[in-house]
Amino acid sequence: MTIQRHHHITLCVGTAQEDYDFHTKVLSLKSVKKTALYDGDVPIYHLYYGNDHGEESTLVTCFPMRQSGRKAHRGSGQTRTLALSMPVSALGFWAERLKSHGFAINHSERFGEKVIGFQHPCGIAYELVGIADDPRKPYSNGEVPPELAIRGTHGITVSVRDTELSEEFMAVGWNGTKTARTPGSTSATAAPVRSSISFASPILNSRRGSTAKASSTTPRFRSRTATSKTR
Repeated sequence: MTIQRHHHITLCVGTAQEDYDFHTKVLSLKSVKKTALYDGDVPIYHLYYGNDHGEESTLVTCFPMRQSGRKAHRGSGQTRTLALSMPVSALGFWAERLKSHGFAINHSERFGEKVIGFQHPCGIAYELVGIADDPRKPYSNGEVPPELAIRGTHGITVSVRDTELSEEFMAVGWNGTKTARTPGSTSATAAPVRSSISFASPILNSRRGSTAKASSTTPRFRSRTATSKTR
């Protein structure tokens, strides 16, 4: 038996209220449930967002760590960007919606897919990626029409120190196949890179009946990044 798809992606964020408002009022995701992490001296909320039924691969979960007094530092070995899937026809709608809520946005393109980049209130980079064929059923809070709503997770970008080891992990650990390489580019939410390498892997599926992709990028500066596309 093999892994078919991921269930959710988890982030450590700032305060609970800003995180809740961002995901439910701006991104129009459903608050699926609220639990708590009891490891340590202070319980930490665990907030779940997704579609109407809380289905796997639509879920983003968050720990609002600021209540514990902890503050993270950006670096290697961590997720730096979360990408969410939306209909390609919704690019204009989401660009205007994000700007109307006070978010600065950037437009880019990666592996032939158009991307809107912006930031979570706590500073984590987010992306909305235009997809033509994502059949996952969305949730709408009434402000965002269902045909324009977010479908679920698309992928993550991970900062790593060594691209070669990351490529080996994607090929061997995820049973991935290298499918594409692009010349140097500048992402809307990441450092400039020399090249991007795309992988396809059945382990990373987030949509039923699809083969997921992953990519690895090499920046011009110190750290190296790997992008895992989980749709």
